[in-house]
Formats: sequence, structure tokens, C-alpha cells
Amino acid sequence: MEKDSLKDKVYKILLSKILMNELKPGTPLDEMKLCQQLNVSRTPLREALNRLERQNFVEMIPKRGARVCTLSLDSMINLFKVRKVVEPALLKIACSTIQNHADDLQFFKNEMRKAMEASDTKALTTLDYEFHAFLYEQSENSHLIFLMSYITNHSRQIRSQKTETDARILEAAREHIEMIELMESGEFEKVCELMRRHIQNTEVGFVQNLLNS
Repeated sequence: MEKDSLKDKVYKILLSKILMNELKPGTPLDEMKLCQQLNVSRTPLREALNRLERQNFVEMIPKRGARVCTLSLDSMINLFKVRKVVEPALLKIACSTIQNHADDLQFFKNEMRKAMEASDTKALTTLDYEFHAFLYEQSENSHLIFLMSYITNHSRQIRSQKTETDARILEAAREHIEMIELMESGEFEKVCELMRRHIQNTEVGFVQNLLNS
């Protein structure tokens, strides 16, 4: 395997472990152990860690090494603030072509309804990520899509801390279906406002869940 593809592979493995909470916030990252576990030398590992540091998933502590960044309440609230500005604006751009993808919208609506009927919150969470990614890809703006990749990954790390109740996951799915129906009927201003409220509702649920935990 070539060096470039190796460092990318190491990066993806570590990022996945962080997003899935297998490497929890604050976890020290022992380079020697990671090299042994991943069967790589220190060079691709350090390149992957440096990339994760630039994305605010890993922090380098002088004389102590690397660790997974801790999650502060302020940083999590700030992420919601960014989402409430960026995502409705990006969706507004995507709406210019979204009706060309009627089959995709119908697919998401059908799959969400089936998962809701089965109370399958795991499937709904997966559909949540896929639906949001689908919407933002329709903007055809590589800069915004790159930004959303960063935001989405940090949102996934937060959600991996079990910050959402099953009730909120089901409510979010109903909001997604309402968004689809608004897009199908061409009510684009309403769908952008609903996206803002959708993120706001997720933030409120997140804070309430923290207070109750």
C-alpha cells in the first residue's frame, strides 16, 4: 500500500473510532500502541493525528502527546449556532434543483416512515445523516459541502455521547418528512425555516437531556 493511501486509511480508522465513541473525549492516544494495533509506522500515524488536530478532534499536549479533544458545553452550543446559520442557507441553494430529485425524496420519505412504524431509532439516525448529506450535495458548492462535512462529523461525535432521546429521534424524523413534503410542493421558504427550527429543537432536546442526566 502506498504511503499516501496508508495515512488516509489510518486517518479514516481513527476518525471512525472517535465518531463512534470508541475513542472517547479525553482519551490519551499512545502512538506506540496505535502503531502496533494498526500495523503502521509512526510517520503515517502522525500525519493522521496532525490532520485530526487541524479538524479539532485531537489535541497535542506538550510533553504528554496526543489525546482526543474533550467536549465542552460551550463548544457544543457553538456548533448548534453555526448549524442554524449555515444549514438553512445551504438548503436554500439546494432547493433550486431539489425537485429534479423527486424519486430520492420519495425514497427517504418511505424509508423514514417504515423506520418510524418499527420504532427503529438506529435506522432513523442513519437516515438522518444520509438525508442531510443528500440535501447539501444538491447545492453543488464544493466549499459548502466541505464545511458541512466538518460540521456533520462534529455533530456525529456529540450524538455518540447519547445526547438524544428516542422521542427526539422520532420527532426529528417527522420534521424530515414535513421538509420533504414542503419541497415536493415547492414551499422553499417554509422548508428553510423548518430546517432552522429542526436544528433548534435538536439543541433544546440536547440541553434538556444533559440537565436530566
